Amino acid sequence: MPLGRVDSAGSTSVNTIHSIQNIHSASLKPAEGALLESDVVNETYLEDIFKLHGQWIYPPIPLRIKYENLLFWMEHPDVATLPVRIEFINKVVEQIEKLIPDYSKPLIIVSMGAGGLLTDDYIYGQLIKAGYSDIRYRAIDVGYAHSVEKFFVPQMQDVYHYPKEIPLNFMKDKPDAKCFVSEQAYLCEKMEDGSLLVDRDLTQGKVVG
Repeated sequence: MPLGRVDSAGSTSVNTIHSIQNIHSASLKPAEGALLESDVVNETYLEDIFKLHGQWIYPPIPLRIKYENLLFWMEHPDVATLPVRIEFINKVVEQIEKLIPDYSKPLIIVSMGAGGLLTDDYIYGQLIKAGYSDIRYRAIDVGYAHSVEKFFVPQMQDVYHYPKEIPLNFMKDKPDAKCFVSEQAYLCEKMEDGSLLVDRDLTQGKVVG
């Protein structure tokens, strides 16, 4: 998730924000085009998770799920509330626009620990709205490798399979998005001509990660 600097070679190196708990909502009027809480509420719904990684949990954790593609994030006062997540998304987009004002060049975003990809989905949408025309997402999460892992969600436990369908749903409306189970998998990914994807990313665009 994006905030950072531009290196001497001209590519953008962005320090990953490991926790959105450090982003605090300010009582300011949202910037024009910013993601609003009402936008997210209208496009998603909440379900309670009673079982996670095979273990029963109480109290349950709310899971926010997007109607369109079943991407999700967790909401919890000790993890991240809805206002905090929205503030984080808006700050990420704002910082990218400051660091990379050229909207025409490829923008490569490397998201580590991408999980349910709902945060990344909204970041992508806000960047498109801002005017970026060539966004290439690289989402990385070890969870995508665990074929037996499921999130127990009432009425939904058989609707989607987290590691398999979440990445597929994320990629289907994003022309050059790819999901990987590890950083090494991304670094070793080859193109049809035998060249490395990461080399193409570094030479053709600005990399945010």
